[in-house]
Amino acid sequence: MTTYRNKEVKWYEIIKKRRLEMNLTLREVASAIGVTNPTIYNWEQGLTYEPIFFSFMRLLKFLSINPQSVVKAFETYGSHG
Repeated sequence: MTTYRNKEVKWYEIIKKRRLEMNLTLREVASAIGVTNPTIYNWEQGLTYEPIFFSFMRLLKFLSINPQSVVKAFETYGSHG
């Protein structure tokens, strides 16, 4: 886990929390970064083992998430933790 907004969260929770904070739908995010709605959903649920790097980096940039916060979560708990 990593700290996001002063709370311990898993890497995939960061993605969902930020999307909801920005009042964005799965469709809006998927369209903006060039992936499908199910791809975003799977990332948010931690169902995808390793997101495709470039798509995932576009997602982090689009949602204004510091990649380091996600890297810390990966290091601590792996991709499914």
